[in-house]
Amino acid sequence: MKETNIGRRSKSCNVHLSHGYTPSYCAPPVPLSDLRELFNFMDTDHSGYVNEKEFYFVLRATRCTGVGFFPQNRDMSFSDFTVVLLEICRLQPLLNVLGGLIDFVREQVAQEQAANRSSAHVLRDLSTISKDDIRRLFDLIDYDASGVLTADEIEDFMKSVGVQLHWRLYALKDVNELTYAEFENMLLAYQRSYPQYSLDEKIIKLVEDTQTETRVPCRIKVTIRSARDLANLDLDEGPRGKSDPYVEVMCGEQKKRTKHRVNTLNPSWEEDLSFDLAPTNTVPNKLRVVVMDKDFGKLDDFIGQTDVRIPPGRGSVTHEYRLRGRGKSSKALGFVTLTINTEYQEPPTLAATAPPQAAPKIDVTPLVVSPQRSRRKMALIIGINYSSWKQGQLGGCINDAKNTQQLLTKHFGFDSKNVLMLTDDTKESSKLPNTANIRRGIRWLLADAQAGDILYLHYSGHGSQVATTDPDEDDHMNECLVPLDMDWK
Repeated sequence: MKETNIGRRSKSCNVHLSHGYTPSYCAPPVPLSDLRELFNFMDTDHSGYVNEKEFYFVLRATRCTGVGFFPQNRDMSFSDFTVVLLEICRLQPLLNVLGGLIDFVREQVAQEQAANRSSAHVLRDLSTISKDDIRRLFDLIDYDASGVLTADEIEDFMKSVGVQLHWRLYALKDVNELTYAEFENMLLAYQRSYPQYSLDEKIIKLVEDTQTETRVPCRIKVTIRSARDLANLDLDEGPRGKSDPYVEVMCGEQKKRTKHRVNTLNPSWEEDLSFDLAPTNTVPNKLRVVVMDKDFGKLDDFIGQTDVRIPPGRGSVTHEYRLRGRGKSSKALGFVTLTINTEYQEPPTLAATAPPQAAPKIDVTPLVVSPQRSRRKMALIIGINYSSWKQGQLGGCINDAKNTQQLLTKHFGFDSKNVLMLTDDTKESSKLPNTANIRRGIRWLLADAQAGDILYLHYSGHGSQVATTDPDEDDHMNECLVPLDMDWK
């Protein structure tokens, strides 16, 4: 049966919203077929229902407000979904919520269909990655050496190569673990859907960068940061009794431990444990990290443990690791956050390994030592009045930028040739504060940066927010600068 607009008000409604009242239901302002298309798009797991996460994530992606409108204690059927959307439209009539949502859905579907049409080309590109590279990548991001990848480990990997999880793939957060085969399929699906990220090239570079370490490892430093949600093993001490946790780290035959923290399930340590690797100077495959409960007058109790893999050449890594029980138990017993840093000796110089040579003739000419490069002072200054905009113009941003330039050059020793100004009162296209020039300016500012340099960035102009899937943002919005050519779509 063809779906059409409903032309009468229902006598009752079974949707009870979290803000405490029951909405009325009347005819939607768009065909039900459009609402059905939107519902199916939100229903990412094809369950026939839309859950709270699916619902709010699409609303945030389109910058619509829908907090408090999800039904209490249950997922939404199509009829519930229609009622809730109509209630949002009724309370926010100026936002064109339905039109915006439907346009967003059709744009996303068109992009995915275009990506699927080019899938054969993308798959050939992905085939440039060898099975060995994918296996090494899997081991590299499997921080706890568990043989499976958690959603957090995958997200850390995505961030390390400068790629954000698309909101449709964010459903991975609902999956506890991925095996190697599932991880390989995920890479394929991502490269097929989002070839613009050049994931294959980034994977190859990441793997190669971790295989080029030529220095000799001499020490591993483990900083015990904190733990959370630990098991309480002191319940026999009354309702206020909690564990007294400490951390043991085993590196090969060496074992070291932190001080214990009293009566807490969420301790903080910030303690460094260092392990010398002499005389073998080899990095062990993994560290064993064990969290224990200090018991006075009897044996200490085991809380949980994790094995931490140390890939060569990775440098300093900070990560939260899930604690497990002994043996093959996968039950989570809390989490511990560590920073692991492998320290290296520099590779031997050619002179140290070269065969003996005849003594050279002595040159008595005084040696002139060329001075090291002096500390640089560089500044990128951006000021935008938006004078070419029809609305939203500002009056003092260019003055801020010019005053800052004067302050740096006259009072803080900046050379004017090392200060790049981007303002919208210039006739030079290369000095306009548009997206391309701002990005180019940031690259100029950071080029050849060394320890001791002073790099200064000043921005005076509008700020805004854009939707993001970054879990570090509680409101799912990233703050951003507003360049002169800002695309508001």
